[in-house]
Amino acid sequence: MDSREVDPKGPRDIRGLQPQMQEDRFSIASMVMARVHRYKILLKKHWWVMILGIILGVAAGLVYVTMSPPSFQSESKMVMAQRMAISEKLVSDEIQNFMGTQSEMLKSRLVQMRAMDKLIEKHPEIKQEWEERLALNPNAKMFDFSSRDRLRNQTLTLTATGEDPALVQVYLNEVMQAYLDWKRELRQQTSETTFESLTNQLATLDIEIQSLRDGISNFRATNNVVMLEQVGSGRAKELGEINMELNRTRRLLDALNQMTPEQIQAAVMRESGTSMAAGAVGGDVGTEMSSALSKPQAEYYKSLQELEKLKSNRQDLSEFLRDSHRKIRELDEQIAALQRVVDSFRDLAMGIITSQRDALEIRVKQLEVDFDKMQEQASAADKMLVEFSNMQEDLVRKQDMFQKLSEMLRTVDLSKVMSNESLNIMDHASVAKSVAHKKLKLLLGLLAGGFLGIVALYLIDLFDDTFGTIGEMRDQFTETVLGQIPEIKAFQKDNDIHLLSEENPDSHALVESFRNLRSSIVFSYPDGEVPQTICVTSSVPAEGKSTVAANLAVSLAAGNMKVLLVDGDIRRGHLCSKFDLPSTPGFVELLRQEVSAKDIIRKTEIKGLDMVSSGKLQKSPGELYLSPSLDVFLNEMKGRYDYIVFDSAPLLATDDTSNLARKVDGVLFVVRGAYTSVRYARECLKRLRSRGAPLMGLVFNRGYVSGSDSYYYYHDYYEYYGAGNSDGEAGSGGKKKKRKRKSAKAETEAVTREDISGEEV
Repeated sequence: MDSREVDPKGPRDIRGLQPQMQEDRFSIASMVMARVHRYKILLKKHWWVMILGIILGVAAGLVYVTMSPPSFQSESKMVMAQRMAISEKLVSDEIQNFMGTQSEMLKSRLVQMRAMDKLIEKHPEIKQEWEERLALNPNAKMFDFSSRDRLRNQTLTLTATGEDPALVQVYLNEVMQAYLDWKRELRQQTSETTFESLTNQLATLDIEIQSLRDGISNFRATNNVVMLEQVGSGRAKELGEINMELNRTRRLLDALNQMTPEQIQAAVMRESGTSMAAGAVGGDVGTEMSSALSKPQAEYYKSLQELEKLKSNRQDLSEFLRDSHRKIRELDEQIAALQRVVDSFRDLAMGIITSQRDALEIRVKQLEVDFDKMQEQASAADKMLVEFSNMQEDLVRKQDMFQKLSEMLRTVDLSKVMSNESLNIMDHASVAKSVAHKKLKLLLGLLAGGFLGIVALYLIDLFDDTFGTIGEMRDQFTETVLGQIPEIKAFQKDNDIHLLSEENPDSHALVESFRNLRSSIVFSYPDGEVPQTICVTSSVPAEGKSTVAANLAVSLAAGNMKVLLVDGDIRRGHLCSKFDLPSTPGFVELLRQEVSAKDIIRKTEIKGLDMVSSGKLQKSPGELYLSPSLDVFLNEMKGRYDYIVFDSAPLLATDDTSNLARKVDGVLFVVRGAYTSVRYARECLKRLRSRGAPLMGLVFNRGYVSGSDSYYYYHDYYEYYGAGNSDGEAGSGGKKKKRKRKSAKAETEAVTREDISGEEV
């Protein structure tokens, strides 16, 4: 595989991973710069919005400062009476809660109203004003009061603000004094309430203690406590024994109920029946049952052995004798008699077992009755003992409480409590100072006005559909952008036509932009089918289409080409004035077939550039562009000139350009930065497509030059290359760049004129 061939899988990085096409920081920076550039343009167009917003903000601030009443503030401090040690790294929650509580008490309505009452006593002149405020609003305030705490220093800083400095100071002192008086009243009320409450509690406890003592004495008199304790312990032992016996009997009865008669008989009728029965049936009852069955058991086994012998003899004789034989019949009778004896002994055993089961059931019921009766007696004794124990515990607890309350009552010192303040005055109210903050309010008004202006600019930008940069234009249209003409500061204040050869010779960026446009037109057609007849148009007036058409013709002529510039705006054309040529006869007369082509073509001062004036301007040109003389003129001029450039009327203003655009080889659509509406441009392009006009591309005219545009660098590079000496030395480039602007302008003018004249391209 040739190393020059492209891998179909695409380029891979050194780790073998497919690179991802994502926005990098450079593209993000470009978008940010484009946005900033758009807002710069917006600010240049609507700078008065910011000024108006600032003026409104400052005016509002002035009105507020002027209409606001004077404001004076006084400050004081209060400190905790008992200082508490607080860790450097930890502030006690108790101190924080305490300080917050005292701060709220100082702000309370009661303290504030007391302070106002004291203030009115000292200054009766404010009484009427205060009453009027209260009549309008029961919660009205004459002074603004606030407090802030410093937990480290355990202090409260109090501030009061009002219109009269003397009253503010007096009011703040009265607030602190009203707080101290109120706290003193609260402590006095609390101490008296505490003393009275302790006395009442002690009296109540004394009555309860005496009642408990009488109850204990009565209990001892009516009940023998020692006997109750012994009865309780004896009943507990007996309850345990009865409970064990009851459980054993229940288990034996359950076992007999679960065993079939055959199983019980098998357990008590085998040869070692005594021990087996006791184990199977269980306990003493099993032993009694085995003892009752011992005599019938012996007779039963004896008869059973004889029965087995007779059966064995019969079996032996039956081998030789018939059943009807006398011996066989005798043996059968004996066997039947013995079988009846065995059955009788078995029935006797089963009767003994049944009677034993009935006895067990009776025994269980009796034990249950005894257990319940014994339990009731034990519960009654325990209840009495518990009641006696509770009475003793209550007596001990209330005696202990009585002792503690007595000690508390003895230690209460009302005089000490009343003199111990929680907060004391540290600093009395200071002299009130003005806190109007006029400068701050004006500054805030200024900032608010600036913010209002920014919001207004943002809203304007939301509804502004003009193009700020060439990138925005590329995003809106799919047509090719052939060139960008930068905004020249000298031309910003007018919409006149400016030619490269006459004005602003020091603007190298303008010259280079039209050279770039010329190159885009000439070299954008690789097959050599370069449009020979070019129509330059726009959507609305003042977008610079005439300037673009004239300077494009000048630039093409500077490239050693024969160019004919035709002023096709037959309603308002005035290109002839820029070339110092007469306006008539011109293009209008040609279309009316009043003159020939040679009568209207005039040479200009620029080498290789001829021009056709617009002629006598027409308000209602009708269908002049549909005249066959236009086709004859175009065919004739194509043989004489390399390029024919038409300046036409705006598309949305007239229908003339739409008719002309169909007959030329290419149409250049001019879009002016920060001026052309996206809606208008779309409508014009749609109209050109519907008429079948050959649209070459777009030209972005009068775009503001920023640091992100390529034309931004024309000035610096031109100073480097254009300011060099005749030998082409650019050695001391740093020094060349630092030349004065006048020298650079002079050299730029010389080079520009040489380029335009065609002597050096």
